[in-house]
Amino acid sequence: MPRKKDYSNYTKEELIAKITELEKRKKYGLVWDAEREPEKVVQQCKKHLPVLKEVKGKAIQNDPEKPTHILIEGDNYHALSVLNYTHANSVDLIFIDPPYNIGGDFIYNDKIVDTEDSYRHSKWLSFMKKRLELAKYVLKDTGAIFITIDDEEASHLKILCDEIFLPQNFIAQICWQKKYSPQNDATYFSDMHDFILVYAKKKKTTKNDTIGFQLNLLPRTEQMNKRYSNPDNDQRGPWKSSGLDVKTYSAEYDYQITTPSGRVVSPPKGACWRVGPNRLQELIGDNRIWFGKDGNNVPSIKRFLSEVQEGIVPVTWWKREEVGDNQEAKQEMKQILYDVENVFNTPKPVRLMKKIIQLATKPDIGSIILDFFAGSGTTAQAVLESNSEDNGNRQFIMATNNENNICIDSTYPRIKRVIDGYDYQGNDKKVLFEEKLNISKLKRAGFIIDEFENIREKNKNNYDELKGEFKDNTLKLWGIKKNQSWKEGVGVNLKYYKTDFVPAQPTDRNKEKLTMQSIEMLCLRENTFESVSETDIIKIFKNNEKYTGILFDEQKTPEFKEQLKNFNKPVSVYIFSLGDDNFAEEFVDMQDRVKICPIPAAILRVYRRIFR
Repeated sequence: MPRKKDYSNYTKEELIAKITELEKRKKYGLVWDAEREPEKVVQQCKKHLPVLKEVKGKAIQNDPEKPTHILIEGDNYHALSVLNYTHANSVDLIFIDPPYNIGGDFIYNDKIVDTEDSYRHSKWLSFMKKRLELAKYVLKDTGAIFITIDDEEASHLKILCDEIFLPQNFIAQICWQKKYSPQNDATYFSDMHDFILVYAKKKKTTKNDTIGFQLNLLPRTEQMNKRYSNPDNDQRGPWKSSGLDVKTYSAEYDYQITTPSGRVVSPPKGACWRVGPNRLQELIGDNRIWFGKDGNNVPSIKRFLSEVQEGIVPVTWWKREEVGDNQEAKQEMKQILYDVENVFNTPKPVRLMKKIIQLATKPDIGSIILDFFAGSGTTAQAVLESNSEDNGNRQFIMATNNENNICIDSTYPRIKRVIDGYDYQGNDKKVLFEEKLNISKLKRAGFIIDEFENIREKNKNNYDELKGEFKDNTLKLWGIKKNQSWKEGVGVNLKYYKTDFVPAQPTDRNKEKLTMQSIEMLCLRENTFESVSETDIIKIFKNNEKYTGILFDEQKTPEFKEQLKNFNKPVSVYIFSLGDDNFAEEFVDMQDRVKICPIPAAILRVYRRIFR
């Protein structure tokens, strides 16, 4: 049991301060002892400010026309602090898979937190709160965060997220089937799922609101579209029939209908038609009512494929068949890191991450995806493969510490191999046919089998193996390509950084140190990584859209401006100043294409907010 505090030796002033502190505590929500054991990495920032230092030997450069992705090695609290300056209000999607705090998976102040620790929940909540608060600042107003968690901390995390992101921005709590086989040795229930909590930075107030997070629809499947046909050759294309009757009874809509064959029909007992007599005649005139081929059936409404919603509203139950499970995730890791011993134990499947990316980002607007518990690098692989599949230009930012050499042995090698290509041993599988069977579909089993065999015949030369499968009342045909040679890389770019530190005391010398160590941060902020020219005083970088100029001595402003005159694209200018000087007058003749910011004042403002 934890020891109780002894207040008998407190001075009057200390007791008043303690009472004041207690009165300020919230009356509703999570309350825990956050200060019993302060986190070392947080305390460190009172004396040392985090910066980034590039590990140039790990950079990957392939195609300047494609995004440059980011991997940061270091504690994610420090990485997020840096990103609060470089990427404030810039990130479209955050996905994290934090430690679940189940005993042995969570390290706090360099010690493993086990289930016997009386303060393990307090430590975990303190740890998560500090990082989620920083994460909120980097999200766009149109962004969202997805967090995986299990039953151990799910209820605590939900209340914590309500506090940070606000209850009105809660989107959903998704249930993901993470296992296929139950654990028969479980004491009570076999745990088969994890949760995915989803919060928006700013949730839409109505479905058609243009402000706030937009959740994309899932694409309609070929199987769904196959339910539509066109037996009457309607010019509007394929359609399917939908019942004309409804159970919400209205006497006004309870009437008899005469079919074209002369048969008189009434709605089922206790029900009525969904439209009145006048509206029915309008629909018949528009050929939207179907009485069957012989004109003798109970009427139904024609729903045209061309008029249905372009996509499917996602549901909160995600089956392993659709997004993968833990076993699939481990197999994916082994396929890529087949020669690595220290492979991450709890990866998430790539298909799970691809679905989240599909729902929360657009391929063509340069969406930024952040994962600050990058672990095995699944998120990075999912971003790279999604871009390859839909020609997207999304950019990832991964941050992870290097506990047990995870970054060196797992995260970086996996990303590098996906980018550059790797020896691949395994099978690529694709579902060519899928039909979930029920009693009504068994009546047309012959048609389903014929379609199955037709698809098999069409694809017999496209795959090394075609494999039929019947599981969970679903008939599938898999196309399998056996790969035992080389998996082609996606050929993009990567920058690798480590967190570093400069003294926090606000002396002139330390401000100068911070400025000199902030070059990588400024390039990251502007997304300009290609060097144009570099001297001790002036450094200039660029991308395809703009330049970044860094001036360390304001006396060299005329020389600096001469170089900028040669550029025909916008320029972000950073000028070293011990104060917070405004250099606008010096650049008034270039104000239409130059944006000026004094440093390190802008960086220090962000750090004062975080570390106060």
